[in-house]
Amino acid sequence: MWAATHIAMGLYLFLMFERLATIENRLVLFLIIIAGAILPDIDIATSTFGKRIKIVGEVFKHRGFIHTIFALIIFSLLVHTIWHNNIYTLGFALAFLFHLILDSFTKAGIKPFWFGWKLKGFTKTGSVVDKFIFVFLVIVSVLIVFDII
Repeated sequence: MWAATHIAMGLYLFLMFERLATIENRLVLFLIIIAGAILPDIDIATSTFGKRIKIVGEVFKHRGFIHTIFALIIFSLLVHTIWHNNIYTLGFALAFLFHLILDSFTKAGIKPFWFGWKLKGFTKTGSVVDKFIFVFLVIVSVLIVFDII
């Protein structure tokens, strides 16, 4: 999916979790959730993380191992090891998982277990469907911020 859609999904998740964090931890929670939302695309040389850690894109193909449940578990354990905070870990893991789910709706799809069957969808990255999901997530997030829903 389009990077903006992943970030909008991360914002939505943050708004769902931010009430569980103390005031001083909200920025860290926000950054961890956004990182979880965009980290699976570390295997793209032009992505936010991929530009900084180029070796990942050279070792792993896009939507390969990094787009699996195994990578989700490994990165989530790393987050938990660093911060020892269940809310951070859960927020990160859900953002990472939702990234995988969103990517599974694309025609390119993902292999959730790196081998075997592939989850493939009906849309392309940057399509009308992708943009609709983005706008929907932004609108819902704004409504949450202003306590409308």
